[in-house]
Amino acid sequence: MKNPSPSFPSEDTAEAARPRSEATLGWEDVFLPLLWDLVNGRAVSGTPPLWSPARQLSVNHVGMRWACQYLWAHRYGTRQQQRTARENVTHWFVHQEEIGHMALERGGRVGCEQFSTAYGWMHRFIAASIGLEGRALGHRPIARLADRWWAHHVEAQRPCFTPRGTVEIPGCRMTFLGDRSRDVCLQWLLEGRPRRRLTRRWYENRGHWDAELVRRSIMAGEPLGASASPERPKLYNPFSVSRDEAGHRAWAPRMDGNVGWAVWAVRVDYGTGAVDRVRARGAGEIPERPGWIPEI
Repeated sequence: MKNPSPSFPSEDTAEAARPRSEATLGWEDVFLPLLWDLVNGRAVSGTPPLWSPARQLSVNHVGMRWACQYLWAHRYGTRQQQRTARENVTHWFVHQEEIGHMALERGGRVGCEQFSTAYGWMHRFIAASIGLEGRALGHRPIARLADRWWAHHVEAQRPCFTPRGTVEIPGCRMTFLGDRSRDVCLQWLLEGRPRRRLTRRWYENRGHWDAELVRRSIMAGEPLGASASPERPKLYNPFSVSRDEAGHRAWAPRMDGNVGWAVWAVRVDYGTGAVDRVRARGAGEIPERPGWIPEI
């Protein structure tokens, strides 16, 4: 059965349909399904709104758009669009290495979604899509950048990966207290398989596409990040970790960059599984300093 031709809104039409304060919302409903179709080799009819100047797009929306550009242009685009797409995805990775993992500066303002439980899966899906496409196209510089992104992503979270196979870490945009897809990605990349058997339907559900691409890379014998040196990345919001057999404590002195709900500090007891967090909305200094972290 043929895939229906998607009806892409123009950028102006889509933004005009939303209140100004919500002008950045909703683009994931255009970009993410398009990227998923492209990743899976499905035919795409029509011209998606990828090439007009980006306005007021959030960190994850910019990444989605550039990933879609990259995959779409090398199937349907002109040579100029292909060059632009390669430049954009290269900037996506290089800029994060310069300013901070999962952060982006636009118009003099920095947006940071470092280890977000709400948007982290989108960053992983973006990086995996670009990396696997770069390998397929023989674009070695882009594939290497994507592998380095994944190596950074894993190494930054490794000290906060618990014996139960979950990640408890300070970060921005922590709308939810937990990220199953992230945990499964780390289980695949650190342990070679997930802790629990997961169905095909689980992997194909939106929100788990990052884990599906990690799974595919491992099944192909080329895990994402495996070719890069294991080193922690530069972080826009650095944090410290203290870990022993009993548990770990991780804390950040402050959070900046449109952080939304942030987790400044976390303590995990590996024996009981108990987790304590310092979590609040808004950027700035840590809102409270519990006795279980050192003076900041």
